[in-house]
Amino acid sequence: MTELRDEQDGSGVASGVESDEAAAEEIAGATPEEVSGLADDDGDGVADDDLDLDDLDLGDLGEDLDLDALDFDDLDLGELGDLDDDALADVEGDEPEPVAVGGFREGDFVFYPQIGHCDVGKVIHDEHTGLEFLELTPAEATDGNRVLVPVAQIDQRGIRHTGTSPGVIEEILGSDFEPTIEDAAERLDLITAQERDGTVEKLALALKRLHLRHEMKTITREEKKRRTRIRRWLVTEYTVEKDATVGQAQSAITRLLGKTMKAVREREREAARKKRAAERAARKQAAAEKWRKKRERRLARMRR
Repeated sequence: MTELRDEQDGSGVASGVESDEAAAEEIAGATPEEVSGLADDDGDGVADDDLDLDDLDLGDLGEDLDLDALDFDDLDLGELGDLDDDALADVEGDEPEPVAVGGFREGDFVFYPQIGHCDVGKVIHDEHTGLEFLELTPAEATDGNRVLVPVAQIDQRGIRHTGTSPGVIEEILGSDFEPTIEDAAERLDLITAQERDGTVEKLALALKRLHLRHEMKTITREEKKRRTRIRRWLVTEYTVEKDATVGQAQSAITRLLGKTMKAVREREREAARKKRAAERAARKQAAAEKWRKKRERRLARMRR
């Protein structure tokens, strides 16, 4: 066996190769002609072209090779070519799942009553107070504002996942309107309470009540603002639940409210017809009674 020697730098790796035919055959299994055709471009004693490392018997290096002594800092990774992402995934494994806090994970899309829809961010630890806060970024925020909710109070804040009440919007908006409240302050207090509740059911009831006042032309300026905001929230709920576009959600809500309002107006027309009929009947009865009394007086005069 020909010995590979480190004749230059003492690194433990041979930098020179003997040129005799036996050494060439022993090292790479190549013919003398193949060995003589290898080009040593960088002058390190090792042919650079067409060298097949697969044929190199590393067992010839001995058992005392110290892998820790090898220096890979100068390795040019560009020579490795394109890396296979799938292969890297097998090595690295799946990314760890985000930690759930109060039932929510980073990246969830939630609804925060009276704030609106938000993206869940990270859990932030305040070193001064020792408290932890869940970071929420409102979907409508344009100036980078965020909401920090104490982790210990998440359960009391009414925060919920979006699009988890299938069919509720259609059921509520498609049902009959509740009797209207004439007092504006009392009406606004009820709407505020429904907003604080924040469930899809309560939001739909609030929108339906405000829509009825809007159609009756007796809605206040504050109620108009609430109506626009609550409708926007329900549109978002619908888009997430149905995987629909904003336009489709707007059309569906308009259609549901319009159908319910049409039924209300039909009942109003029917009530008006009945009222007119009752008024006509009352007038006829009054006229008949008047004629009867007049006839009785006439008969009484004739008997005299």
